[in-house]
Amino acid sequence: MKRSAVLLSLSLAVPGAWAQTVAVPSDFATVGAAVASVLANPAAPDVINVSPGTYLETSGVAVVADSVEDTNITIQGTDPANRPILVLSPLAGQPSTTLNGRGMVLSVTDYAGAGNENDVTFTLNNVVLLPAVGGAPNRAFYSNNNSAGLSANAVMNINARNVLISANNGSNAPVSTTGLTQGSLAGGQAFTDDGFYVQGVTGTVNVDHLVSTHLAGANPDGLVFFPDNVATINIGPGCVFSYTDRIGIQIAQDGATVNINGTKSEPVIITGTGSAWGGGNQLNGGLAMFHDNAFGTDPPSGAYTASHLYIIGNNHSGIDVAFVDAGQSTPPATFTNCIVANNGVTANPTGILIGDDHRVAWTFDRCTIVDNFGSIVDYGLAGGVDSSSSVTFTNSILGGRSGATAGNLDDEQIELNDAACTLNLTNSALVLSGAFAAAGTGVLNTGGGTVNQVGVVNADPDFVSAQYDYSSDVLDVRNTADYAGAGVGGSDLAGAAELVHTLGQTTLTITLDGDPSDWTGAAGPVGSLTFDPATQQLIYNDPAGDDLGDGDYTAPTNGAFNDTESDIEEVRFAQDGDYLYVLVRTGAYGTGFGADFETAMTSVTLNHDDVNGSNANDFGAFSDTRLSNALGWEVQWALGETGSGIYSAINGVFAANANAVSGEQSEANAAVEFRVDLAALGVFLDGPEINATVGQGHSSGGAYRNVQAGAAGAFDGGGGNASPLNNLISRVYDLASPGISQADQEAQIANAVIGGSEIPFFMDLPTTPVRHFELYR
Repeated sequence: MKRSAVLLSLSLAVPGAWAQTVAVPSDFATVGAAVASVLANPAAPDVINVSPGTYLETSGVAVVADSVEDTNITIQGTDPANRPILVLSPLAGQPSTTLNGRGMVLSVTDYAGAGNENDVTFTLNNVVLLPAVGGAPNRAFYSNNNSAGLSANAVMNINARNVLISANNGSNAPVSTTGLTQGSLAGGQAFTDDGFYVQGVTGTVNVDHLVSTHLAGANPDGLVFFPDNVATINIGPGCVFSYTDRIGIQIAQDGATVNINGTKSEPVIITGTGSAWGGGNQLNGGLAMFHDNAFGTDPPSGAYTASHLYIIGNNHSGIDVAFVDAGQSTPPATFTNCIVANNGVTANPTGILIGDDHRVAWTFDRCTIVDNFGSIVDYGLAGGVDSSSSVTFTNSILGGRSGATAGNLDDEQIELNDAACTLNLTNSALVLSGAFAAAGTGVLNTGGGTVNQVGVVNADPDFVSAQYDYSSDVLDVRNTADYAGAGVGGSDLAGAAELVHTLGQTTLTITLDGDPSDWTGAAGPVGSLTFDPATQQLIYNDPAGDDLGDGDYTAPTNGAFNDTESDIEEVRFAQDGDYLYVLVRTGAYGTGFGADFETAMTSVTLNHDDVNGSNANDFGAFSDTRLSNALGWEVQWALGETGSGIYSAINGVFAANANAVSGEQSEANAAVEFRVDLAALGVFLDGPEINATVGQGHSSGGAYRNVQAGAAGAFDGGGGNASPLNNLISRVYDLASPGISQADQEAQIANAVIGGSEIPFFMDLPTTPVRHFELYR
């Protein structure tokens, strides 16, 4: 009894010491009511779990915290695949008028003990935010703590994941769930201002898989980052900002650190902005940056980085940088594997427009900037205060607009407008021929700036993508004659995408026997995907020791296993006009059980149609793994130990195509060979390119061996962890993954979804000519 009394007294004395979790709708009918309750009874942390369903938030959702007590607040849908829908009405009666009219707000009230506030962390996961029809808020999510009645002493940290902000179709459902296609507002309602807005004293903002789309009004932006101090925002994979009447992403302050971190399989996408689909003003760019040197230092602190950012199909400039103060600097910016394409239909657009009177030091590596309405890049102001700007491109492709005609608003060139401007082009392409040729020499140096060109290619890249579909093979390069080996250090010059090789008929004579000795020709460096023109082979040299699954997979503990059986070391492709051949070499196989019991289970899939989400996704053979939509297959096969038989399918048909694919695995050679009848593939070869996905695990009876938390003697592998995909654990140990890191590979396996791990190629077959697709608008 005394022990219970002590616990009771502690709980009364320290009201914020215990976490509280409440549920909607079982505890509260709406999220707004649940938030009001937990804020009235502060705890650390507060968690609000929201079940699938539609919730009419007629008073909005006000997360207005006391930062001394309410320091960690989470609102999360309980099912990431079936997110609850919060239909938001405008807030009113808030402690600061700046919060009124919003849908969901995060703020911190002024506190009598100013200066003693704690940092506040707010997390929003797995929800859909829609405006109420007939009474829409202006901004969907709004965060600010630096106005009258609010506390500027508490730092707010914000996390958002798997959040959709969209217009309401009139029936409390989103107009768009992906943000990649334009929907209709007929009978519906859009938010009338920004989707995700962060202002005030901010620490770190982390967002991933945030879709902010279909916003209509005078000045709506998909995401606005407007901190009042030095802060950081990390915009992660799978984010989409689209069909806003103004800007996709707006960075509105110097001093901030901005990291846009897409991946090859899940880029960050900005599209359809400035569209006036809802009657907006069509101003600024897909990515807009406004600078006013608010922190009094020049150059300012902070930095901008972007990787796998695709700015495609916007109605004004792709990137637009504006300045309030003449002669001002931006933080340094680095763009890697980014695409700026098909932007601009309105007055004075361009691919990249950097404000006139300024100083910048920006670098672009492995980027593609083509098919924009005005200039490729435009910077500098003749006679300005200070235009000493430097823009550097390496491993990049820059070109004009497809079908460009005389009379466009600007020349299809890189424009330097001041003598202080510097342009560096190194091991890059400035396209002067073909569909995407720039005008003239490609450089319009009206200001007399400095232009340095080293190792620059002017040939047509011969792009092969069928459409701007936002997948990882948009703007792939087919011109291997001029682009192979033209990058820095002899690497292939492919811009942000890939260099796709054409496989003619091989000079090799390949026997299907599991013996790799007839596959002559040297592989390139570890991690490289190279083409051997002498033998017409495509060769990928996979790193050794990366067969760790999600990071810690192990083989069964029995001594017959080497724990290298599923470590892909090399993958080769060749064809002789009758068959496609594939060789997969691995680490040494164990011995002891016989019947190749310790061998690898190998899966190969082929995707031909270059269309997201159109085909099958199962990786096959009980791998408990699927492919991303971009890699969905028409052809699939898998092979395990000798005698298990090959598992194959063409266009989803299994038994009827069992003889189309043959395979032989050799324990002694630690290799497996496949032979695929090209006649059986037929029309599936007649596409823009072929993307092959290759993976391995341990074989068990012609299927992938199970992976458990702990390895078993002769049965299960170990190191498995619960996966978010239907509670499955991927049984794949290694992928052939050119162009992505081991960490990315492990993340794909951890999610049991393979994406961005493809080997692209064409096949030059006399009877099945490969179509060459031009990009279309």
